[in-house]
Amino acid sequence: MFLQKFTLSARKCIARKRYIAFLVLLITSTVFYCIIFHLEVICLKVNIDKRISAICEKFSRNEFSGNLCSEICSQRSIFHCPENTARSRKFAFVIGSENNHRITVKEAPNDNVDPLKWLDRDGQEHFPSEVEFIRIVNRTLYFKYNVLLPLPDLREFLNLRIHFGDTDLFHRFLEDTWRLVNDNDYMVAKIWDNRELFPKIYGSCGPYFGEEYITPFDGATHLEILSVTDWKHRIQKAVLILDFVEELDNNLITMCDIKLTNFGISDNRLKYMNLEHVYATPFMDRYISDAKTCWKDVQCSFKACKSKCSKNIEKCTNRQMNNNLQIACDKIFRGSTYSPGILVTSRSTKSLLELLDQCADPQNNIEADLYRPLGPSKEIRNALYMELTNIYDSLTFIN
Repeated sequence: MFLQKFTLSARKCIARKRYIAFLVLLITSTVFYCIIFHLEVICLKVNIDKRISAICEKFSRNEFSGNLCSEICSQRSIFHCPENTARSRKFAFVIGSENNHRITVKEAPNDNVDPLKWLDRDGQEHFPSEVEFIRIVNRTLYFKYNVLLPLPDLREFLNLRIHFGDTDLFHRFLEDTWRLVNDNDYMVAKIWDNRELFPKIYGSCGPYFGEEYITPFDGATHLEILSVTDWKHRIQKAVLILDFVEELDNNLITMCDIKLTNFGISDNRLKYMNLEHVYATPFMDRYISDAKTCWKDVQCSFKACKSKCSKNIEKCTNRQMNNNLQIACDKIFRGSTYSPGILVTSRSTKSLLELLDQCADPQNNIEADLYRPLGPSKEIRNALYMELTNIYDSLTFIN
């Protein structure tokens, strides 16, 4: 009797475990299917083929326009997934191969974009005219990027096309262009194109745009035993980034997030990809001092851009208090205890480590920038540059 009860109980337990395992497998498979085939977060050939077919179909019906459309549709069989795309970027792919010109194609997302059209009380849709649209874009350029363009330059900037006799097509074109205007990757690269800091923009096709393909830097790993060659490469990267950061300051550009793997070399120039958190410095100063209620400094900061809470009025009223160099030192050069930066190694000199601490966390007026006291001064930058140059020269002499 006891044996029968034990056997029955064991069977029920096994059946229950099998049922739970089946449910877990079913849920996991469903989620995985949704991610791959519906959300298109994972870059797979089936997703890209499907998307390119849709792009080319709309291009053939004249629903998409732009100089990039013919290039996408003429190279449909040549693609691969980008090595480095912002996590918030839902869809991107690369056309071309290593033997010819490669372009990274990105879709300007439609999320959090203010609608361009409006409805009257009768439910009739209304779009801005060409002149009204230009004025809207000009206000956006001035407020967010501190740029004002004359009318001819703005028309060229937007690549405005009037589809004569087809109002619907013109309205679609306006909506696609409006999506591009609201994409920070696209706008930052296009506005500062002549500075050669970011990927070149090669055109658009509807809400898609093509930018210069850049192979990203490898992510640095912390090694107990670092070869002389690897150490020299790290120092080279750091010196290039120091020069890059100085160019950002000269052009009043602020980076509120910075990663080593977003840097790459193109045409012998260091360039930065994934421009989601790159802004005009005046805009960031306004944005971060928006007078919202605060009790601590972190409430007045955005990503790695730091500010301070005005404790006497409990409002965010201060401009950005750190600078690009502080962010680079903190996030790339020094890093943290659990994730050391590229310049924190067994080969680092004591003076270099001290400079990195001063750069990432200046403690007095001598170390800090007068205008942005949470960021290092130019003297710290120069001392760090000189230290890295001396280390590199000594390694070259040894070799």
